[in-house]
Amino acid sequence: IVEPAQLLDENLKPTKELKLLFLGAICDNKGIFDLLDVIATNKAELIGSLKLYIGGNGEVDRLQSVISQKQLGEIVEYVGWVIGEDKKRLLKDCDIVMLPSYIEGLPISLLEAMAYAKPSITTNVGGIPEIIESGKNGVIITPGDKKALYEAIRLFMNNPQLIAEYGTEGLNRVKDYYPQSVKVQLENLYKQL
Repeated sequence: IVEPAQLLDENLKPTKELKLLFLGAICDNKGIFDLLDVIATNKAELIGSLKLYIGGNGEVDRLQSVISQKQLGEIVEYVGWVIGEDKKRLLKDCDIVMLPSYIEGLPISLLEAMAYAKPSITTNVGGIPEIIESGKNGVIITPGDKKALYEAIRLFMNNPQLIAEYGTEGLNRVKDYYPQSVKVQLENLYKQL
């Protein structure tokens, strides 16, 4: 006999791999190497449950070296610099957009994630807290906090329903950043001046 609590726990587990997507400069400031450390540290648990796709340019040789040295080839895939239809496909197919940055302004990649109804795991730097509200449309951590980064990933693995819930909230919030909305705001500002 299966206890109701066990059934609930089983229902909360994802039925497929959690697909993470990182788009941006491949460098320490973007936190990508922190993310790779977290995946390497927890590889035994994550293999078969998670896949990270990395799109971008920068320290590509270092990235590929880390993937090779830490034997992350089954979990991590570098897809190169992506634009156009390839970028749209990656955003459409992923579950979560990752941006564990140390330095940011207002990242376009997070606005794009919201436009595709995807939650983000990111940091409390620059303008990010203006568009991402932790526990509503993503998870915000402190830069460099690898334990919190891992816990944020586990949150979505253990509660896959949050992907759609947070994604829908993000989609509703990003509408204020669409060109037609910004145009109205600018027109109102000019009229006031």
